[in-house]
Amino acid sequence: MKKKFLFIVLSISAAVVLFSCKTVSSADGLELSAHPKVVNYNEKKFNSEFNKGNFSKCAGMLLSQSIGENSIIKQNLDIALLEHFAGYYKASSEIMNKTDRLMDEAVTKSITKSVASATLNENASEYAGTPYEYIFINVFNALNYYNDGNMEDALVEIRKINNKQKEYSAKYGEVALKKESIDSKEITDADIAASFFGVNVAALKLKSPSAPTENDVFKDSETARYLSMIFMKMSGDEGNARVDYDILKKMNPAFNAYVSSDDKKGNVSFLTFSNLIGKRYEQNIYFPGDVLSGIFTVNYSIVGYGENAMIMLPLLSDNIQIPAFRIKFAYPAFDKTCIEKKVNTVRVSCDETGEILYLEKLEDFNDAVAKDVKVKGSKAFARSVVRSLTKKMAAITAGTATLTTAAEAFDGVRKNGSFGEQMLYRLAYASAYASVVAAIEAVDVSETADLRQCNYLPGESNAGSFNLAPGVYSFTVDYLDVNNRIIKEDKIKPLEVRAGQTVLVESECVN
Repeated sequence: MKKKFLFIVLSISAAVVLFSCKTVSSADGLELSAHPKVVNYNEKKFNSEFNKGNFSKCAGMLLSQSIGENSIIKQNLDIALLEHFAGYYKASSEIMNKTDRLMDEAVTKSITKSVASATLNENASEYAGTPYEYIFINVFNALNYYNDGNMEDALVEIRKINNKQKEYSAKYGEVALKKESIDSKEITDADIAASFFGVNVAALKLKSPSAPTENDVFKDSETARYLSMIFMKMSGDEGNARVDYDILKKMNPAFNAYVSSDDKKGNVSFLTFSNLIGKRYEQNIYFPGDVLSGIFTVNYSIVGYGENAMIMLPLLSDNIQIPAFRIKFAYPAFDKTCIEKKVNTVRVSCDETGEILYLEKLEDFNDAVAKDVKVKGSKAFARSVVRSLTKKMAAITAGTATLTTAAEAFDGVRKNGSFGEQMLYRLAYASAYASVVAAIEAVDVSETADLRQCNYLPGESNAGSFNLAPGVYSFTVDYLDVNNRIIKEDKIKPLEVRAGQTVLVESECVN
């Protein structure tokens, strides 16, 4: 059995690939005078300031961090959104413009890539952003420019959104639904490992997330369409405003907040953002515990139950034993039903007229996350299977060599040496055994799902509008919980309303 075992394990490469990541400052290349003051990051302090709505302090903490080059896009998005909510519109635009270019380059590379490497964990690769982030960055940048009084550049961002929806979404959808090609050598190594471990690959595949369909591909955003409609009306383009609304109605049939034209009255439209977007989590599948029906007859035993079940290989020789182990597979998952929603309803009241408006739900941003996870899940699982089988086999190959060498080196001492020499042998062998345990377990520790995403996008948007006679008006936006208790009251400064014109008001409650 020993010779057969060594022949199989040595047929697989035991090379360990180590990845290093250069770190950069989050503040690199920025005009810091335009950004919040840089403050040393402290997680407890960050969470406290965020809960208090002190977004500028939070942005300053993130600006102080050094991050891996592969995380620049994600970090930039987080900082830019915090700055946006803090009212640092010019600073937010600077980061968003820089990040938009980085995302475009990264997305182009990911779309044109034909063969994926399963050996490289997704977390070690460059974060290119998600399809929805690729659109939302322009949504919030358009709001940056608008809130800063720059309507011309706000319209440029709207045009970017429309171009991305036409060009990128079509290409992304095609790639998302296409079966991924993985390096053929990696597939071969994984097949050899699966055969050795007795894995019924067909049964294991039944644990995989289902493949995505056309309906799972993110293509458009209701918030983007609404903002485009409003800005088109502001610029006098009634035709394109109507096109945006017609598309919006198809996407969200329950939404009826079209801004009508009136030569005698003006319009005040509200776009609000509430709650925080949900986070994806790691779903793990363990062999053999979670895939018992997928085990072929092999010459090893299984100890334990459930996800803690372990494979126990036969003795190598003279009580030399490879430590018991399991094989972990991981992929991203998401469940929007488990997300806590603090804000349930958004109410706007006009102080002068007493009119009260409950804003209609425009978009649930969590739907975009759910689609993104659905599109990526099955491919991530397939790569994890290849990666984990191959690396586990390599670790066992190395462990076999380590323990065999340790035993052979002290064979004479072990049998005929003095008490002191035998004690030294036991210590040396125990050290070697501990290193093998650590190496085998390290494979599972390193096998992680890619859960990266922008953390500070809102959970949903609401919208609605008032038609009012010309004059100056003040408004109050109330964010209510499920029991109609006020969570946050946002007082809007007095606005001048002019006949035939539209004013947009943005408000948020994301903390």
